[in-house]
Amino acid sequence: MKNETINSYTDEQLIDFIVNEGKKEMFSFLYKKYQLIVYKKCLAITKNVDVSEELAQDILCKVFDKLKEFKKQSTFSTWLFSIVYHESINYLRSSKKIAHQIYDIEDTDEEDDIELIELEDLKVSRLDEVLNLLPAIDKAILLMKYQEGFKLKQIQTILNLTESTTKMRIKRAKIKVLKLYNELYLK
Repeated sequence: MKNETINSYTDEQLIDFIVNEGKKEMFSFLYKKYQLIVYKKCLAITKNVDVSEELAQDILCKVFDKLKEFKKQSTFSTWLFSIVYHESINYLRSSKKIAHQIYDIEDTDEEDDIELIELEDLKVSRLDEVLNLLPAIDKAILLMKYQEGFKLKQIQTILNLTESTTKMRIKRAKIKVLKLYNELYLK
């Protein structure tokens, strides 16, 4: 197949060629398409260039091995990002970079105690600094929501959570950002 023809196929069609017709060489097109994206997502979570390069390579190899498990219940990119998210967090946990966090805080109106600043209004350079101070899990959730533009349902699928739990995690991550921002820049 010519590159022009291959570029006209969706990710899901390429996966069908790979899985159902045994055309494993087609994976190189998916690999090239997502290699940089996967690397950047790993880097956003791990904050380490070398680790992210290795993780991206490992994740893409794992994805190739798991293509038969892709059930098309979401887009390929959502399924892929779910793997990226889980593998990156698992790496941090296994290297003891983060502790396993339990989210059992009661739903409170902590937002009312925070000076109301919308995340979009924060200065980009300062917001990046604040995001880097967050636990990796919170940062990943906010990046999915605001940088990647994922819908709540997609985030819920990626994290394998209920809708209410997903909403609560997003809310708590925003509260943490606003508190950190206020502590660092509005004193």
